[in-house]
Amino acid sequence: MSLYMIDRIGGEFAAEYVRLDSDAKVFLLQDGLYLSPEFFKDREVYVLADEVDERGLDNVLPDFYKKVDYPDIIELILANPVISFC
Repeated sequence: MSLYMIDRIGGEFAAEYVRLDSDAKVFLLQDGLYLSPEFFKDREVYVLADEVDERGLDNVLPDFYKKVDYPDIIELILANPVISFC
């Protein structure tokens, strides 16, 4: 199980890798929050609560996105192999 860290640049390319990994966990950061949720609908998706709030996307993101804080992301990074598309 890998954690894919994805920003908007290269996000669609990264989504293809995520699609091929049925156990993928996804961490959308920065402008990656603007990527289509369709890319990640059957995966665990994490977003930083601070980034969601500063972009005013709280009521726009799908329910399956899990808002987390920095300590949660650090735990995910330490517990999973990381593949970065940032």
